[in-house]
Amino acid sequence: MVISAITGEQISKSARIVAIANVYDNLCNPQNVADALTPKTALAVMYTKFKDKLDNRLVERFISTIGVYPPGTVVRLNDGSIGVVVTVDQQELLKPQLLLYNPDIPKEQALIVDLKEHDDLSVQEVLRPGEYPRRIYEYLNIEERLGYFIERRPS
Repeated sequence: MVISAITGEQISKSARIVAIANVYDNLCNPQNVADALTPKTALAVMYTKFKDKLDNRLVERFISTIGVYPPGTVVRLNDGSIGVVVTVDQQELLKPQLLLYNPDIPKEQALIVDLKEHDDLSVQEVLRPGEYPRRIYEYLNIEERLGYFIERRPS
């Protein structure tokens, strides 16, 4: 019996999309948490190291849909503040909305900052789990706040 592999366009579009989501999830959530990549790093790895294995056109669409800093990404801004990305604008991928950590404000009243409205603020770095204290994780309530909303815009 001869088994031949299917490649490229022979693989359904749905299966290629699922493969992209699966690779991304495996890079961000490996069995060993110490090996976890930040969402931004995972996207860069997908774009470079999986170039010959994934549909590049669909990878680019995936990145433009979830953004360079996908919701749930914990970042440090150029002013030193820390926040979690809550929404992404597909037109301004480097300027997400953030829920800011501020121990002087009750977490129920935490501030949401839209980086599009603050030219002086920018993401300086993405923080991996364990690179910030547990109190920040609990304040930002990351597991409870994480969700995705994808808005389809006319082409």
